[in-house]
Amino acid sequence: MSRTLPISAAQSSLSQLVDGMVPGEELVLTSNGVPVAVVTRPARTSWSSQAGTAKENAFWMAPDFDAPLDDFAEYTDLLATAVVPRIVADGTSRFARIVTR
Repeated sequence: MSRTLPISAAQSSLSQLVDGMVPGEELVLTSNGVPVAVVTRPARTSWSSQAGTAKENAFWMAPDFDAPLDDFAEYTDLLATAVVPRIVADGTSRFARIVTR
């Protein structure tokens, strides 16, 4: 993805333009309609977090974290009787009943 901008328009706000660019994006600067420079935002070389940095932390999860929610009981009841199309190996579609219980 590249944008084109006259160099005269970019002079006063170049830092804001560069800050708004995503890695790999190009900004083509022109003078009298002729490209004179290309500004490219480089790819990231570091990440805000590293894999494994939280392995020493203790995490707590409720024993019933995956239990059905009472607020969604009517939706889960609807799913128990839903009939949805599914594609079978020969490419035809068949209808299958979803059984959630």
